[in-house]
Amino acid sequence: MRGERSAVTAVAVAGILLLTGCAGGDPAPVPTPTHVDLATFPPGEPAGNGVEHLSGADILRAAIAAIDGQAGMSFTLDYRDARGRATVEFRGRVGAAAARIETADGTLDLVLGPDAGTASGTGTLAASYGLDGSPACLPPTHPVFGDRALFLDPGALLRALTARVTLARGGVTPGDPPTVDVILDAGSGTAGTLAVAASGPALPVRLVLADESGSADLVVTGWDAADLDIPAGC
Repeated sequence: MRGERSAVTAVAVAGILLLTGCAGGDPAPVPTPTHVDLATFPPGEPAGNGVEHLSGADILRAAIAAIDGQAGMSFTLDYRDARGRATVEFRGRVGAAAARIETADGTLDLVLGPDAGTASGTGTLAASYGLDGSPACLPPTHPVFGDRALFLDPGALLRALTARVTLARGGVTPGDPPTVDVILDAGSGTAGTLAVAASGPALPVRLVLADESGSADLVVTGWDAADLDIPAGC
């Protein structure tokens, strides 16, 4: 194995946290750049937001701050490594989130609010939590939510997937919206990119990481508040 960690090795660390449930501590809060007022750029407005002038690390911080400023979002994540494939479909926001997780060992359907959530699933993955196909009302402290915490927090997931790579600002790609690429480097060359909107809020558009050990592909599919049936308590 190479001495330098690859990008997907970093993703594998995140994957271990996500799929086997060995969650780490809470990350430090991400500051909002003071020289870019993200609130002045509503989604779809063609005004530039200034991210093309930031460092790669600051673009990531701006993207996470922009996520936190939205009413909700949806994304898909396709992750592959030696253990197989896992896919995630997310919608909502922190405090009102839903995720469907599919692996070779089964599925989990999670909905989580501030006071309670529901969980159901199939296969040995769900059975390991005592779950089946019928949604069970559970407290937020239940292990199924803690073990999959990153899948229920888009900002934290973005941090985890980029935790062990360096980030360098790349060029701007025209489009609607235009995007700036953040080049992800694991120490042995380019390993992926993070595309962030260069107009309107600095919202992430896509994150791709890949090498010989596996791949991760996160695609943002929408920005809106999800209509979720979240229990007030159990």
